[in-house]
Amino acid sequence: NISMGGYQSDHMHDLELEAAIQKARDQYGILTFCAGGNSADSDEPTEPLYPADFDAAVAVTPLDADGTNHEDSDYNQYKDISAPGERIWSTTNSSNNSYGTLTGSSMASPVAAGTAALLFSADPDATPSEVEAAIESTADPIVDSNDDRSQTSGSKGALNAVMALDQVLKDDISVSFPDVTSGDWFSDAVLFNARHGIMSGYSGNFVPAGNLTRAQMAQLLYNYFGNGEVSPAAGLSDVDQTQWYADAVNWAVAHGVMTGYDGGAFVPNDPLTREQACMTFAKLLVGANGFQDADMTKFAAAADHDQVSAWARKAVAWALNQGIVGGNTNDAGEVVLNPTANCSRAEMAQIMMNNIKKGLL
Repeated sequence: NISMGGYQSDHMHDLELEAAIQKARDQYGILTFCAGGNSADSDEPTEPLYPADFDAAVAVTPLDADGTNHEDSDYNQYKDISAPGERIWSTTNSSNNSYGTLTGSSMASPVAAGTAALLFSADPDATPSEVEAAIESTADPIVDSNDDRSQTSGSKGALNAVMALDQVLKDDISVSFPDVTSGDWFSDAVLFNARHGIMSGYSGNFVPAGNLTRAQMAQLLYNYFGNGEVSPAAGLSDVDQTQWYADAVNWAVAHGVMTGYDGGAFVPNDPLTREQACMTFAKLLVGANGFQDADMTKFAAAADHDQVSAWARKAVAWALNQGIVGGNTNDAGEVVLNPTANCSRAEMAQIMMNNIKKGLL
């Protein structure tokens, strides 16, 4: 990552620096990210800036917290990708051991470089060109009605690290299950979850049609959200602290994401129902009180809404409104919720993938 530069008019097109960046890329597999400049309030915002605008480098422009272009960022055809750059927590040089928030392309460039490091660590055989292509091809469109640069900037859009990682690993044959074939409706979701360490199989298979158990639900959420946190023992009678799911259940209970039944047991091997899944996601994302004022319109339109347990009605409505889960369609063409049906492992893999890609999780 390089955070320096000058404009062509300042004779900063350093041929030796350009050659070094090209050599690092071609001979050593090093991809160089550079701050794309912050001079849009001057008369130079579209001038070539070096080293960022060298062909061998990746020029990064900053985005504000709302995903729009930072007003002072440079833009021209040589920019490559945009990343968060507003009020980023960083070291500063104001005093020893000092930190503060900074804004600009020097904050955005390390975010993109860190993403590239993630992709290289996930696939050590990936080339700089493959990593750069994955980052740029999976970028999200930048929607900015006040400062639309879609026709004036070469940036491919807003960095999407999750999708870039998936792109690098999409042809990875090291993740496969004998009971999942490419023609299955759930195959992409199963591989997505496996690649990202969210869901795995057992005994060599994924068992897509198998019921997702309560312990497995706790584990997959812990894999994605838990960050290795060690929580106190859940204090439920049947949560054996020597079992594989103990850390995950402890975490889920400690954070109020999942609870035991009235009898004080978690019942880890019980199947998870669709309405239980809605409640779990609601508690995880907005807390126990965050879904209590959910709009019930879509919920009431479902043909079987009266079959949803009283304790789950608001959570199901919230999940339906957010798109976390969707209703199914019965033979009569009516939307149905199937609230007490068990979630299969394939269904949960699809739910996780869909909502991670949509940014809901």
